[in-house]
Amino acid sequence: ADSDGYSEKDMERKWAWKALDGIAGQNRFAAAGSDHHAELEAWLRDKKLPTSHVVQRALPHFPHPGPDVLPEHRFEGMVRGWHVVGVIDCLHLLQVPLLLDLKTTSDLRWAKTEAELRTDIQAALYTAWACITFEVDLVALRWVYVERKKNGRVRPVDLVMSGRAALDVLEKFAVTADAITRARALGLHAIDMQPNWGACEQYGGCPYKENCGAAPLPVEPSMVQ
Repeated sequence: ADSDGYSEKDMERKWAWKALDGIAGQNRFAAAGSDHHAELEAWLRDKKLPTSHVVQRALPHFPHPGPDVLPEHRFEGMVRGWHVVGVIDCLHLLQVPLLLDLKTTSDLRWAKTEAELRTDIQAALYTAWACITFEVDLVALRWVYVERKKNGRVRPVDLVMSGRAALDVLEKFAVTADAITRARALGLHAIDMQPNWGACEQYGGCPYKENCGAAPLPVEPSMVQ
């Protein structure tokens, strides 16, 4: 499972390009976000100072580099019977593990609140995996939102989540996960799945528009990566 695009609020065809056809898409905002993540990793791993003003503003909200700080930490395991694979921007090995995620955005109005993160599939997957892996009941999460514009604002959003609460959130996405399993069993492809043309410009624009050959509707993008 991959939290990117696998949402009951998203169109089936969007998650299908990656889940069924193995096509990984990335819009221009996500591409810029990848550069920022690379600079963050270089600092946390090798203490190489970032040149990006976005990453520089984010650093006070991340731990100082050290042996207990694992940047771009790849994880893999079984959660709720699903095989989950992902990469955590930063894992801080504390008594209560701290999982951090860097989010760049055009405006902090797109930043999720603590309440919204408590029902977020990415946060739930991270939490469930960490609770199982480290045999703990709770983990701490910090999403660091940074505006991309020069002298933009920064907003860290902190919360503590239990493994039980995370599994409850994942249950709400079971329909999508089960749909992926059924579609694979039937040999379906993304083009066979139901589209939602109104979602083409959301979240910085769907990276699969050319695959669909659709004329997207003008929708203001949230542009959070």
